[in-house]
Amino acid sequence: KVATERRGAFGSGFDRIAADPEAKNILNGVIRQACRNNGLHVKMNDEQIKGAETYQRALSDAASPGSTYINAQLLPAIYSTIAEHGMWSRFDVIPVTTSSSKLIVDSTDPLMYWTAENAAPTEGAPTGVNVTATINKLLGWLQVSRELLDDSEIDLSGHILRKFANATAYALDFACTSADGGADSTDGGFTGIFGGSGTAAVAVAGNVSVATLDFEDWLAAMLAVDPAVLSRSTAAWILHPQMLVRAMSIKDLNGRPIFLPSTDAPGLGGFGSILGYPVVLSHTANATDGVSKKIAVFGDLMGQAVCLRNDFEFAASDQAKFTEDSVVFRARARGAAKTKKATAFGVLTT
Repeated sequence: KVATERRGAFGSGFDRIAADPEAKNILNGVIRQACRNNGLHVKMNDEQIKGAETYQRALSDAASPGSTYINAQLLPAIYSTIAEHGMWSRFDVIPVTTSSSKLIVDSTDPLMYWTAENAAPTEGAPTGVNVTATINKLLGWLQVSRELLDDSEIDLSGHILRKFANATAYALDFACTSADGGADSTDGGFTGIFGGSGTAAVAVAGNVSVATLDFEDWLAAMLAVDPAVLSRSTAAWILHPQMLVRAMSIKDLNGRPIFLPSTDAPGLGGFGSILGYPVVLSHTANATDGVSKKIAVFGDLMGQAVCLRNDFEFAASDQAKFTEDSVVFRARARGAAKTKKATAFGVLTT
């Protein structure tokens, strides 16, 4: 429909050539001369002969007048190097109905004691705590001119929807991983696992980069978590894709790489594993190597809660920017990220 309207308003390439007498003689002359060369008897007037002889060799799409009749084609497919986000869904996603939610965290089971007949043992009460997740709002908007929407060969509305959905997933991923607790529009007051809510497992002195980390440093991150985490089916490593590339050169005590692809060591829900546990890649995890950098996190994915008050909403309005004749697209979501227990995660740090 857009292509038909464009041709109706501006004409096709042939329509523009037909409206230009000089270009029309060139085209007629070239075609008629080609017919003559193939043995057909076609009439040619002087202007057409001149157009064929004088301009045929000079007519190209790189120089005038040929280049003036060539339009660059806009292909609707868009290539993007923007990372795809959404690893937050691997955590414990909890729908909530209020502006804040308390999450119960077990610390110990009740204790059972051996006792003599008619003797009361010490009370073995279980222990636990609760942590509060406070819901915040995500909001983003974009103004697009009506001309762009009318003339574009790309489905801009669908494209913008996907962009905002990815941006929302990025914000949730960041809140779960790298947010540092700052009361700002980037961190939202949340503290992610890499940002300080996990338990630090600092490498031994001298191990100041991924390349210098030892096998034992990776084991230390696994030992920093509660013992029960090691037996959970939801235990995994979380790290940035570039960190995984750097870690591929690290070997265990037998000279075998600690990262093994799924073809060598099949793992549940993972494309590969580190020391037997699946790897989850996050583009919002730390990607910078060096001194005192958080390289990877090991822990129970269910130890991180993502509380959703409202799911992703996408809306458009042609009233907000009425005087500019623009359409405003807006995305909205409400949620929170909360680490239930620090010892659910061990943070490998140089």
